Amino acid sequence: MKKYASILSFACLVALDSGCGGDSGSSGGVDVDLEDAIAEAEGRRAADPDAMGGNTCLLGYTTKYDELLTETIVTAVTGFNTKVMEVDYSKVLKNPTYHSVAYEFENKRIGKHPAMDFELELKDVIKLGSIKEMSLTQFEQIYSVPTDEQIALGDQTIDDVVDGKIQHAEASEKIAELEKQGVDKETTKSATGMMKEAFANVSKSYTDVEGLGDAAAWNSFANTLNVLQDGVQFELYVMVSNDSEENKKTAIAVAEKVLEACK
Repeated sequence: MKKYASILSFACLVALDSGCGGDSGSSGGVDVDLEDAIAEAEGRRAADPDAMGGNTCLLGYTTKYDELLTETIVTAVTGFNTKVMEVDYSKVLKNPTYHSVAYEFENKRIGKHPAMDFELELKDVIKLGSIKEMSLTQFEQIYSVPTDEQIALGDQTIDDVVDGKIQHAEASEKIAELEKQGVDKETTKSATGMMKEAFANVSKSYTDVEGLGDAAAWNSFANTLNVLQDGVQFELYVMVSNDSEENKKTAIAVAEKVLEACK
């Protein structure tokens, strides 16, 4: 339920924005001591896998994302020039959980947009968002690969939430925002329907990232890195290369810098 309510939430955001109209000891280029990683994972579970909200430092940045992911961090990791940089602080919805800060660079990279079959010039982007309380149990449920049966159930759940048959606070908040802008439920449902296949691909593309925070997961389809630290998660979207592995390495390096702010 949580995974697919998140899918619905994202689909609603898309509708809102568019106006509805190696080796065994290494992971993603980061050296990892597997014994230490296993010991840390076991220690977290033994502590309290359902604890959430402990990292009050990270939560303190929900209204100032740009102070957590700074220009200094982005340029230090990427080496990109600020002369071709733009900063976009998105506050489409009132709830700061859905806010984000994005650093966009006109580096003239040529590649394919996910929705297009031809090459074009793309911006390089590093974006931080979705800082919120989350337990380790929830994190592992959401950022794991679902079965085909779970995906089918999730599709039905999405429709039921839009129809009001199932109540979900986060999704309902987004739907309410859409309705305020004159977007009816059928239009929202149509938008979510178009997103279902893409989100099935997203859901099947998660892999664990060891040695980062309390838990971390990279999505090779969406180029997103979700990180959990002491009951609080954040998400990084990194698209600075046509190679997903390069995006992953950059995302991990940025995440490490972000975590340093709340040691």
